[in-house]
Amino acid sequence: IENGLARVLDCPDGLGGFSSNFCGGGILIRYSSSTVTVSNSILSGNSPAADPPNGHFASGGGIENFGALTVSNTTFSNNGANPGTGGGIANDGTLTVKGSSFSNNSAAEGGGAIAGIATILDSTFTSNSGSAGGALFTAHAIITNSSFSSNSGFTGGAIKTSGTLSVTGSTFSNNSASSSSGVGGAIDNGGTLTLSNSTLSNNSSGKNGGGINNTGTLVVVPAGSTTATFTISTFSANGAEAGGGINESGGSLMVVNSTLSGNSATLAGGGIANVLGTGTVTVANSTVAGNSAGETGGGLYTEGAAAITNSTFSGNSATPLSSGGGIALSGSFGAATVNNSIVANSTHGNCLGTAFSGSLNLSDDVSCPFIFSTTSSAAINLGPLAGNGGPTQTIALLAGSVAIDAGDDATCAAAPINNLDQ
Repeated sequence: IENGLARVLDCPDGLGGFSSNFCGGGILIRYSSSTVTVSNSILSGNSPAADPPNGHFASGGGIENFGALTVSNTTFSNNGANPGTGGGIANDGTLTVKGSSFSNNSAAEGGGAIAGIATILDSTFTSNSGSAGGALFTAHAIITNSSFSSNSGFTGGAIKTSGTLSVTGSTFSNNSASSSSGVGGAIDNGGTLTLSNSTLSNNSSGKNGGGINNTGTLVVVPAGSTTATFTISTFSANGAEAGGGINESGGSLMVVNSTLSGNSATLAGGGIANVLGTGTVTVANSTVAGNSAGETGGGLYTEGAAAITNSTFSGNSATPLSSGGGIALSGSFGAATVNNSIVANSTHGNCLGTAFSGSLNLSDDVSCPFIFSTTSSAAINLGPLAGNGGPTQTIALLAGSVAIDAGDDATCAAAPINNLDQ
C-alpha cells in the first residue's frame, strides 16, 4: 500500500472509517506467509467488529497482522479496538515500524497504538490510551529514537511489557497511569528492560513508579553497558505515591551514569523507591538531586538491598517527622552498601537507618553512620545541577572540594565505573 488509501490484502473492509465484520478494522493480513509493506498512508477512524465471529478477539483497529508487516511514514489516528488490543496495530506476526505517527488510538484491553512484538524506529506516539500500555503492550520490542507523550493507561501510561524491551535514544513525557492504583507512568516493566540515552520527564502514576515501575529486571545504562558507549538517561519531574522517578517492586534495578532530578513521591522514594524487601537496587556513577518525598527517602528509599557507588545525592528532601532526605532505609529490611559517594545538602537529614556498610563517603551532617566522614557543606563544595560537558546535567566538585581525589582507586577501576566520570 503506497501513497494514499487502499483496500487490499485480504481485508474484508478497507481504510477510512470502516468497521470490519472480522478483526483488523482497516486491514487484515490473514496469513503467516504474507509479506506486506504499508508506506506513506493514513489509517484513521477504523475499528474491528465489536463481536467478531467464532470467538475471535476483536483486535487491530487499524491493522491486524499475522504475516510480516513493515510500516513506514504512515499516520494512525483515532483507530480503536474496543473491546480488544492494538488500537492502531495488533501484531501476531513480525512488525517493523519506521518514521510513523500514532495519535488518539485506543484499545480497551491494552496497546492503544500497538499490541504485540515490534521493532520501532523514529516514530511518535501521542495521546493513545489502553488499560495496559497506553501506547504499546508487548512481550518483546526494540525501540530507537522515538517519542511517547501524553499517553495513558491503567498500568504503563506509555508502555506495558512482560518480556524483553530495549529502549534507546527515546523520550517519554507527560504520560500517565493516573488511577489510584495505576503503576508505571511511562513504563510498567514485568520483564527485562534496558534503557539507554533516553529521557523520562513529567510522567505520573497514581500508585508506584512515576517514571518506571519495575517488577522484573531494569538496567538504566550507557548504550553497550560495560563495553561503554557513554550515553546516559535522565529522569526528571516525574511523580507517584512511591518511587517518583523509579519504583522497584521485587525485581532487580541497575542505574548507571544517569541523573534523577526533581522527581517526587507523596510517600517514599522521591527519586527511587525499593519496596517489598526482595528487590535489589544498584546506583553507580549517577546524580540524584532535588528529589522530594512526602514522608521519607527523598533521594532513595529502600526496604531491600541497595548498592551505591561513585554517586552524588544532593538537595533531596523528606518531611521532619520521617527524615532521611537523602537516603532512607526501612528499619526492618533495608540495607545499603555505599562507596565513594556523597550525600549532602538534604532537607531533614542526609540518612535514616543503621544498616549501612562501605567506605570513603562524605556527609555534611551527622545523620549518616560511621562509613561516612562528616564535614561541612562548604568543604564538600558542590556546584549546582548543571551541564558540565556530559549529555545530562550533573553536579561538579568545585575547586578545593575535599571530595577531589578522595575515593578508592580500585573501586573506580572496577565495573561498572571503569575509571570514567559521569
